[in-house]
Amino acid sequence: MNEQKFVTLIDDLFDKTSSGKMSWETTLSKNVFQTNFPQYSIAVGQESHYSDEVGDYLVVFMEIRDSKGEVVDHVSDNVTDPIYRTLYKLYQEARRVAKGADQAIDYLLSELQRSA
Repeated sequence: MNEQKFVTLIDDLFDKTSSGKMSWETTLSKNVFQTNFPQYSIAVGQESHYSDEVGDYLVVFMEIRDSKGEVVDHVSDNVTDPIYRTLYKLYQEARRVAKGADQAIDYLLSELQRSA
């Protein structure tokens, strides 16, 4: 795996997502969100793990899947790994888009202004 290519891909995905140029959707798996391209899709997610040495810890991952849904490549990091912050930012932004966070905030602000 070329880690620098993954970092570039994650950065580009984050930029497109945060600027509203990329959409994400929820999946059947809790805490996993997906965006689709003609030949591939990308899933980002967060999962809990446990080890005797560390206890509970979170891992953020990204998978590239082919048109059959099979994983072509995978990267994952926990909080001690160098690309964790970048991958976690992408996960958070994908989650916000997939869940409609901006629409919810806009609605609530509108309701608050209406009732003022």
